[in-house]
Amino acid sequence: MTDTIYNTPDFGFEELIARHCGPALAGIKPANLVSVSKAKIDNIDEKMTVLNAKLNRKDIYLEIICECDKTAVILVYKRKLLTEYLNRPEILELLKKFGYKKCDDVSGYISQLKRRMNGEDFPHEIGAFLGYPIHDIYGFIENRQQGCLLIGEWCVYKNAEAAAELFNVDDSTNVVFTMNATHALNIAIRSLARRGGRVVISGFEHNSVTRPLAALGADVRIAGTRLFDRDVVLNDFEDKLKGASLAVCTHVSNVFGFVLPVYEIGALCRKYSVPFIVDASQSAGVLDVDIARLGAAFVAMPGHKALFGPQGTGLLLCAAEAAPLMHGGTGSDSIMQAMPDYLPDRLEAGTHNVCGIAGLAAGLGFIKEKGRENILAHERRLMRVMRREIQGIGGLESFAGDGETQCGVISVRAACLNCEEFAARLAQRGICVRAGLHCAPTAHRSAGTLDTGTVRFSFSPFITEAQVKMTADIIKQILNDD
Repeated sequence: MTDTIYNTPDFGFEELIARHCGPALAGIKPANLVSVSKAKIDNIDEKMTVLNAKLNRKDIYLEIICECDKTAVILVYKRKLLTEYLNRPEILELLKKFGYKKCDDVSGYISQLKRRMNGEDFPHEIGAFLGYPIHDIYGFIENRQQGCLLIGEWCVYKNAEAAAELFNVDDSTNVVFTMNATHALNIAIRSLARRGGRVVISGFEHNSVTRPLAALGADVRIAGTRLFDRDVVLNDFEDKLKGASLAVCTHVSNVFGFVLPVYEIGALCRKYSVPFIVDASQSAGVLDVDIARLGAAFVAMPGHKALFGPQGTGLLLCAAEAAPLMHGGTGSDSIMQAMPDYLPDRLEAGTHNVCGIAGLAAGLGFIKEKGRENILAHERRLMRVMRREIQGIGGLESFAGDGETQCGVISVRAACLNCEEFAARLAQRGICVRAGLHCAPTAHRSAGTLDTGTVRFSFSPFITEAQVKMTADIIKQILNDD
């Protein structure tokens, strides 16, 4: 449960601390542990005194929390960071269960930890001092070190439960981990679409929808091609759903940020008994995505966008029978040569990307902490600033809806520069954008930008109003230069 190093290599004390306690020294973690061999490092107390004199001014402290004749276990910590961390409500609740009393200063907690270190049982709550995820600490304590190889499993299935809660999935086993949204959409589409079957899609779909349908030979009908006009989209869907075998719709256009009326489309699909797939790539984590209210058969999303996870992660929320896209090992029903008939195993062949899923879990935790509504409000506030600042710039066309019909991105194009050149000049000034067709020619065809593409600006919780205004000023400078 700890990150103690048991075999001290043959190098000096300061190098040992630097090599094994970097996260704490850098302030990435509140603390690290290192176990120092007294046979290899002599006069440890003196060396600690010297190093503390250097580091205390940076709020970094070294303290022996346990020792014997052969070894000293040293806690290296950032005092302020560790104090704040240990006083979090969920950490206090954990420590209280092991007899800890609340302290104003970290020294009080460390004194109590020292007493626990010298007791009969190893104090696994030490994970709280090291900044480990709270569910990992509880899982390790509750299992008493049995099945410690299942730490990755706890991470995976705790993450599925968090996703089920966020998206109102009634059973976390219906949350399937995928490589990305494209992977998830391919599973969903191949589970429901058939060659020659009529499939209704919006005029703003990504290639991750249109290419699988083309590969299957589906009869694709496009509904709603007027940008930021939800009524036209709805009316067109109703006209085309009659006799359809499937409907697929993006919640938000990845090019223009157009928020499509997916809940209303879902109601129409139920009216005409048409299965419904929602691509929530741009909305999950920002807009309300409730699979039960959508009435969708599947909802697909990546982990690396507004769920704040790493690339190479995705989720498929399932409310219908799904066909495996890949076949292989699942760790379950291994005697059978067919894939299991239950979720999530049926769709999760091969080894999980546990590291990626751990990052995705952190992203879901960030959303829960900040609040989805607060993230949305911040992004829309920045978009209002951007629209105001670029309005009236000569030679610049912006594609902007009102507050309710647009989310996440704003696309523009310049009369005097092609999109790739425009993006390159922005990049030279430190502004990161995406230019071209954005893997969504259908959306560009609908908006009349297929020949030119657009430059897309994205907004997030990590962008400030000052940065948006600076970006607008740089746009003006670039276009004035031309």
